[in-house]
Amino acid sequence: MCQEGITPNEKTFGKLMEAAAKVGEVTVAEGWLRMHVEAGFQLDMMDLNTMAASFAKLGDLKGAERWLFDEAGKLGLSPTTTSFNILMDLARDTREAESWLERMESSHLLPDLLTYNTLMAVAARGGGAEAVSQAAGWFEKAQQAGCDPDLRSFNSILNACASCGDAEQAKVWLSRMQRAGFRADTLSYGSLISSLARQSEVQEAERYLQISLEMRAEPDIISYTEVINAMASVKNGTAAAKWLTAALDAAWCCLR
Repeated sequence: MCQEGITPNEKTFGKLMEAAAKVGEVTVAEGWLRMHVEAGFQLDMMDLNTMAASFAKLGDLKGAERWLFDEAGKLGLSPTTTSFNILMDLARDTREAESWLERMESSHLLPDLLTYNTLMAVAARGGGAEAVSQAAGWFEKAQQAGCDPDLRSFNSILNACASCGDAEQAKVWLSRMQRAGFRADTLSYGSLISSLARQSEVQEAERYLQISLEMRAEPDIISYTEVINAMASVKNGTAAAKWLTAALDAAWCCLR
């Protein structure tokens, strides 16, 4: 850039670091950070959060912690809410995520919507019978804290429903999402379809797959596969073949 007469500013380096972090290119992100410092710019907590995010993308908790605590401490900086959100997303279970929340709050930081969405997502990832109630609990706490849930919030709970095959709760939350003014997307319908298929509600799974197509929330391969397998399980070869053809057509359209 300098050779072409373009002088990068602080924001330029930040964006380049962010781009590398999003794809887990740790070495590239660190390279931009070094150039950032060599250009005379001071690092702030946003820069360190970006570096931590690059390690988080690789599932490297120790790497993320190093930037958020060790490197931050050397610079006289303190972790922010965003910092703890990054760490929560790396949690193996709800208990570990909640321990980061406690540490955040003990640092006199307030959780934001991303915090609650992350806690919902961790609960959903855990699966099991408690996944839905745990995710729903964080949903309610978000509302109580004045954080208006967004599409990701609802999708996290729908994903929790899918993880434990709770089709009834999936229907309830999809309806609640739509009443709140959100349009169901691929993930929303996909979670409901998975819930229905796993409960052997074959016709309902097929119906919602058709609805997702009509609503232009293009199904992903997982939704097609769930319905195809469900049809095969009840020996409905005609329907299974129909949806296999639809899945192949959709894949072909994506490639064109």
